[in-house]
Amino acid sequence: LRGLDIGAMIKKGISIIIVTKNLHMPIHEEWLMASIAWKALSAISQDPDIPDFNGIKVGMFGDEASQFISEKLDRGSRHLGPLSLLAQRARGGSMVVMLAYHNPAKVSASIRSNAHLRFCGRLDDATDIAAVRNGCSLTPDQARRLSYLDIGQFMAKMGSRYFEPFLVQSAAVLQPGPSATEIHTTNMELLAELPPFVYDSQKVFPLAFSLGINNEESLDMLVLRDIHSRPFLNVSERCKTFKSNGKHIKREIVTSCLYTLCNDGLCDYVSFKMNNRGKPSKFYFLTDDGYRAIGSPSDRFIPRGGSSSKHCYQQEFFIGKILHDKGISGKKEYSRGGTLADVGFTHKGLFIDAEISVTTSAEHEAKQAKTNLGVWDRVIVFFADRDTCKKADQAFMSEFESIPDKKVTIAEFWHMASFPIEEIY
Repeated sequence: LRGLDIGAMIKKGISIIIVTKNLHMPIHEEWLMASIAWKALSAISQDPDIPDFNGIKVGMFGDEASQFISEKLDRGSRHLGPLSLLAQRARGGSMVVMLAYHNPAKVSASIRSNAHLRFCGRLDDATDIAAVRNGCSLTPDQARRLSYLDIGQFMAKMGSRYFEPFLVQSAAVLQPGPSATEIHTTNMELLAELPPFVYDSQKVFPLAFSLGINNEESLDMLVLRDIHSRPFLNVSERCKTFKSNGKHIKREIVTSCLYTLCNDGLCDYVSFKMNNRGKPSKFYFLTDDGYRAIGSPSDRFIPRGGSSSKHCYQQEFFIGKILHDKGISGKKEYSRGGTLADVGFTHKGLFIDAEISVTTSAEHEAKQAKTNLGVWDRVIVFFADRDTCKKADQAFMSEFESIPDKKVTIAEFWHMASFPIEEIY
């Protein structure tokens, strides 16, 4: 930021876009954003000639802001995070900071007490609705209305240490809900009462600053290509062996990059254990957009037949890692005798159906196993953890009355990696 005349840029209506994702070093966004904001605040307070729009001279906007307005950054009343201090200093001034994030429950108390909160999108996703309900302490009746409200219809005020939520008055919840015309009419009435925001493309001249390393492939692309070439590594293994230009990259940088790539929809991950120690490990894989990003079209982990991409990845992991390490060839979506196995393989003359339960219920897996037993010599159903296996035991006993000896096996995913196959089935 050295050498930038923020005041002059504000006068000219120049937008500053800072791209940090290509950096080969960790970035603390809260300090970066606060630094720019303090410079802007200082500039508008010292120069009365900077024009305003409805009293506002400068606006700052940040997306995915949860991590830099988190309550974790405030360590006691005297050790506030940089944006918490800014919120106190800038309150009632000519600068507006607009931040977008998902869960208001984690927002710093000092920011909550100096800010207003507005929800500006239609809430259909159950996870988002739950986050809003819990973060704003909504009543059950208020929460039920969320999915029926559209842009600008729900607002909450941060007026003290705690949220003070309120809903814009609306008619009783209708079933199956208001029509698009009714929503539009209500929104137009509401939006007419809100301060306007005007974007004039003739007066805004984007000036992009990239803090990345020029003439080199970005770290994001390097990580995507690494996931493509080594799809079966967990995070620890990947971080220990990942290099750029022959140099080892720190773990926190690689994990931060993976987090960003997931947010951008270029990769995803599943978590499971490969032994009986510690916590589950994360295994990343490319999404369809991730393959496009590296110019390598592939449907390897793209779901088929209603299954999820995570399920497809675990099928490929089972074949390409677990069975491969044991010298066994397997086939995904193996069709035999009118039945379909998640993974089918043969061992010592036996046809074995391996079912991997990710999103399906134990009851569904039990019915599927009962059907497949008429065609396959063995059926092994893998579940995520011990607790799920215990629940599955009950479902299988209910379906079979007594599970056929040595015909059906319920196991955790890591069992196949840690024990000889004959000990599993």
